[in-house]
Amino acid sequence: MKLISLYSLSTTFYRDSWIFSSNSKLKLRSKNSSVVLCSLKCIGVFLKGNEQEAQLAIDAGIVPELGRLLDIDEANVRKVVVWGLSNVTAGSAKQIQVVLESGAMEKVIKMAAKDSPDIRRECIWTISNASSGASPEQAEELVRLGAAEALCWMLNAKDAQTLSTTLEGIKCLLRKAATYSSESDREALQLRIELCGGLKLIEKLQAHPNPQIYQKALNVIEEYFGVENEMLIDPVDRISIFDF
Repeated sequence: MKLISLYSLSTTFYRDSWIFSSNSKLKLRSKNSSVVLCSLKCIGVFLKGNEQEAQLAIDAGIVPELGRLLDIDEANVRKVVVWGLSNVTAGSAKQIQVVLESGAMEKVIKMAAKDSPDIRRECIWTISNASSGASPEQAEELVRLGAAEALCWMLNAKDAQTLSTTLEGIKCLLRKAATYSSESDREALQLRIELCGGLKLIEKLQAHPNPQIYQKALNVIEEYFGVENEMLIDPVDRISIFDF
């Protein structure tokens, strides 16, 4: 009951007497997963708020603690941690930089390839959000860490929301490379997407029954991989090749 009542208290109370105390980090280091989860939910009050509220938690040094928790065995804790990081990467480039410098982003990118499906989906949100708000230099760092491949590995997801988020992340990386990077770097990113099977999966998504997914896939191909007749599928000829 004590843990439940703690989570039920107001945001103002946390700001004044909990999250900025050293006790908050001690709770995140507890061996009791229930205590850790409750603490993460308290921190989530800030991270899912506006940019200024998220900064309160960032300034308290929470991001490195979240990165450390990505290494533990409890899947339910890792899922909440990645969800929290996805809210940080939805913020400013300065906030994204904190996640990059903490090493948490590199871990999330690796988890996107091998963790459980629900955690992988949270990883995709974290990577896609970062791809959207990143500076050109940060976008290059994301690519170096393997963000493009991690996104491509989720292009065979079953749900449309995950596919939409994934395609948006890929498009953001390609757009920033096309705008700010050298021709060789742009071509290198396109090659990475092709070599990991991403381009074939994007082509396949032109047959997706959801028109928004079809259109996003088509836009990526037309804008960043050139238009070849055999790569494009007419909307009226699309058939359902996905299991739902």
